[in-house]
Amino acid sequence: MSAKRTGSRALIKPLRDFLVIPTDNRNRIVDYITERMGCGEKSIALCFRGDYFTLYYRCCQLLKVKAKGGKIIGEFNFRYALPQTEPIAVKNELEQAGVNFGNNECAAAFVLQGEGCVTCGALNFILAKYISLIDDFIGCGSGKNGREKDRQQQLFIANFGKRAQTYFDIEYTEPRESLIAAGYYDYAQDKIAAHKKDKGGRFDLLGLRKTEEGFILQFVELKSNYRACTDDKSGVKKHIKDYKKYCGYETLLNARKADAVDTVNLLSEILGENYQYGKLNEDGIVGQEIVFIFTDGAVAQEKLYKNVLKENGINTICYDENLNEILP
Repeated sequence: MSAKRTGSRALIKPLRDFLVIPTDNRNRIVDYITERMGCGEKSIALCFRGDYFTLYYRCCQLLKVKAKGGKIIGEFNFRYALPQTEPIAVKNELEQAGVNFGNNECAAAFVLQGEGCVTCGALNFILAKYISLIDDFIGCGSGKNGREKDRQQQLFIANFGKRAQTYFDIEYTEPRESLIAAGYYDYAQDKIAAHKKDKGGRFDLLGLRKTEEGFILQFVELKSNYRACTDDKSGVKKHIKDYKKYCGYETLLNARKADAVDTVNLLSEILGENYQYGKLNEDGIVGQEIVFIFTDGAVAQEKLYKNVLKENGINTICYDENLNEILP
């Protein structure tokens, strides 16, 4: 973890170098992403996190990649193996492929670049095994809100890289430190306690929408079931308050615009013809908007919140189970 948690997603140099300079394992990871771009919820999404980058599968962390000791390391949370009837056998298979469990089962690690790095064949095996573990984890019901997470992955990849509308990040959470620095909490009590009580700056998707004047930065909330709409801690009204408040802080907005530019330009460099987006600059982002998306069981709830969303200037989109837009 970096010393300063500013919320920036701009990758540190060792990770940028790994992703743009061809090597066997780097190429395999990029191919893994591009081969699955048309696979909806089973796609692989590449997201940047500053001092690490993540491969998401079904909106679960398939691989966390970071720089450590002059090496590039890939980590996986082996707790996804909990539903397995023989987790020790799975662990042994992964160890033989080059995964080191050490003392931290939540960060099973292997070397992607540097001394002791795994072969491409081993990398293929490891990623396939991790995907299988996540599928089993969600399938047995241990994956909380698995359905909504699948919708997130589907929506992300459906618009990924499109010129008129693109999503470029999943599951953004503003760090407590940058919220406090921006003055997000004005409570009289300790600001750390305030953050624990009322966490802010949490978005399901970040996107860009093209207009004649330039691009609009999008903060997107997804709801796919009844409970997600009505829950006191994460319901529609709670997110309206958070999103509106967040968009009132220019320093936070500017940081997200900078992230959008850095992310889109780096993705274009990494993915090449598979991500035709061109060069973007911050002057090209001319505004921001809040979007609430309702799918599946939440579609019926949209009408209950339609007026309050409209009053707050929030755009809404509804999709059916096949992600076809439901027109008003």
